[in-house]
Amino acid sequence: MSGTRNGGPTKRLAGVIAAFAGLALPLAPLAAQDETWRQASRTGDQTAFVDMSSTVRDGDKVRFWREIRSAEPRTLEGGDERYDKLGSLIEADCQRMEFRTLELYIKLGDEEVARGTPEAKLEIAKPGSTVETDIKTACSSGW
Repeated sequence: MSGTRNGGPTKRLAGVIAAFAGLALPLAPLAAQDETWRQASRTGDQTAFVDMSSTVRDGDKVRFWREIRSAEPRTLEGGDERYDKLGSLIEADCQRMEFRTLELYIKLGDEEVARGTPEAKLEIAKPGSTVETDIKTACSSGW
């Protein structure tokens, strides 16, 4: 992954997003702080939201922004970056449940701590994972 944090690389960001993607507790969609962000899933003190205004659908393909918000600030594993929001631009196949992460960011409050572009490798959303739930939210036509 390439990216910057005060001029240096941000390699741990992709690992944090990937680790959260495997957990799940699906929820009924609810409005978030901004009316275009919809709550899609939750695990422990972390809640994932999908920005429905960013959702672009082309057949079975969908592209959308996902943001994971933590109730309390956390520290990136192996680093000193504190954050309470992890965002990712996702490109997914609604039928195959395959996805790529195209862009990542971390924030503490409204301040961006890091931004990067991971290797956009194709991944499969595991059944019952938060990323599967979030893809289904972005793919649903009822929004």
